[in-house]
Amino acid sequence: MFFASLERPTPLGLLGAFARLRKHISELQPDVVMTFQHYGNIIGAPLAKIAGVKHVVANLNSAIAACPFWLPYADAALGALRVYDVVVSNSAKTSEEFSLLGRVMGDRMILIDHGVEAKRSPHSKTEARSKLSLPVDVQLLGCAGRLHHQKNQAAIINILPRRESLHLALAGHGAEKDALRRQAEALGVADRLHFLGELTSDDVATFLASLDVFVFPSVAESFGLAVAEAAIVGVPVVSNDLPVLREVLSVDGRSSADFVDANDAGALYAAVTALLDDPARAQALTSNARRLEEHHSLERMVGGYQRILTNAGVGSGKDPASDLGTVDFRSHAS
Repeated sequence: MFFASLERPTPLGLLGAFARLRKHISELQPDVVMTFQHYGNIIGAPLAKIAGVKHVVANLNSAIAACPFWLPYADAALGALRVYDVVVSNSAKTSEEFSLLGRVMGDRMILIDHGVEAKRSPHSKTEARSKLSLPVDVQLLGCAGRLHHQKNQAAIINILPRRESLHLALAGHGAEKDALRRQAEALGVADRLHFLGELTSDDVATFLASLDVFVFPSVAESFGLAVAEAAIVGVPVVSNDLPVLREVLSVDGRSSADFVDANDAGALYAAVTALLDDPARAQALTSNARRLEEHHSLERMVGGYQRILTNAGVGSGKDPASDLGTVDFRSHAS
């Protein structure tokens, strides 16, 4: 594994990181470079072309609301200049948000649904809570993701005072941890807020097995991997009402989550307690988990990328966007 910089670089250090990355790509001499996230695309793709790479596949997996205002224009310029040979978006909503780039790319902008690994645990709910040092005889809510204002975990903490049995477990780390702790202390619920830190894949499975309801109040997503992981293994989900999450968590019109305005504490509390107090309602949501897992299978995602790389034709100079119309990448959009 290669890192162009081991820490956030200064402006001068950024130039050095660019030089190291270009040199590394030149030494590897890859047939295809794939770039991810918004800065990865606008930095990595030009450097790859400068290093002589024939094909660059850029990936849109950041919500446009989380990007600087100028980024869509930079993306469109790189698409028009053929620095991006193919652009892959991970949801139809993301494609819609980056419509300017889509107009430039045309058929070279492709939807490949994000693949989701089903993280199932062999442990019972009680066993899972014990392994994570979580209280057993409570109603446990959970959320996974960066502790960041975009993820909006504060909205869940706001409902804890409404019912004494409610506890919240947060998986992940980030700059908002101290602020979230102070919020819980001010509301008198600090003893019911549990920070688990960064979890391994196995621990994520245990975490999901420990929960009564997964609450996802994020205000901006391009896919929502964490909430999809929860829904796929049958955890009842209450999600912020974002169009992209309605897309990702539904198959053939059947949803695997209840959607509310997460910043409306009354609505969020009502949705959470409805699932806690009515097992039949919760079961109605989780019954769609198997279909959701098939829809977001790793095999489907990998197959899409394999087709792009095959079309790149190692050493052939073939256009990686050619003949993509024979594969249905647009399952959500159709």
